[in-house]
Amino acid sequence: MKRIFIPSGKKKRRYPILGKFSPEVKLGRYYWNKPWGGRLTFSFGPEEYNGDSKKAFQHAKQYEGFYKALIKEGVYPEGTKVKAKKIKHSNKYTLEFWMPEVREIRDPKYLQKKDLEFASKEIDKLRETMERVAKNHGSPYGSLTEDPGRFNNYGFDSKGRIRYLDTEVLWSQIPFKLKGNKLEKTASRIVALIGFAFSFYFLSPNLTGNIVGNLGTQTANSVGIILFLGALLLGYFRLRT
Repeated sequence: MKRIFIPSGKKKRRYPILGKFSPEVKLGRYYWNKPWGGRLTFSFGPEEYNGDSKKAFQHAKQYEGFYKALIKEGVYPEGTKVKAKKIKHSNKYTLEFWMPEVREIRDPKYLQKKDLEFASKEIDKLRETMERVAKNHGSPYGSLTEDPGRFNNYGFDSKGRIRYLDTEVLWSQIPFKLKGNKLEKTASRIVALIGFAFSFYFLSPNLTGNIVGNLGTQTANSVGIILFLGALLLGYFRLRT
């Protein structure tokens, strides 16, 4: 973990009393640049997705969404950023964290009883939040590693709130959900609706007694049933994917 200064783009005079003769210094804040603590089972390489690098990237983006949800829920310090990115000179993807500077929590044995009880309750709340967010992203209950239960993986943010500092959260993978093309999804829905419409059209002789074109009732029924079943299957597989 490296401590890195990120400039804000603004500057100030080091010695204001000297006016324009004073040298300028950059304004900004320090962040902890943390490498992802994921285990080998969490690698996002094309070889794990039948050589498809697009799927590897999509899975990395799912994890990015998971950690962004944890940040939004207040598990990580306010201002923490996470991004899925490709590793240099590699075809694999990883997650990079940028975490504001925080005060690490002291060893529990040195905490006063009151402080220890407060810290324990706050950590339990954060663990419950992690479990809930993990479940919302398809991970089974009880998928947290031991790390979220350790005091030394927590610290105080700039407002004195206890927050999680480690990047290790889950021992099992978040299920991969392939995102299909929007045009493909729309087209399949339209085809399914057209299929249903035509199936009812060919089955209409049973309802109205009118003949469809030059087709006999039995032929029209057969065509209608085939179209109905085809539209039903298409809709079913569309929902499954």
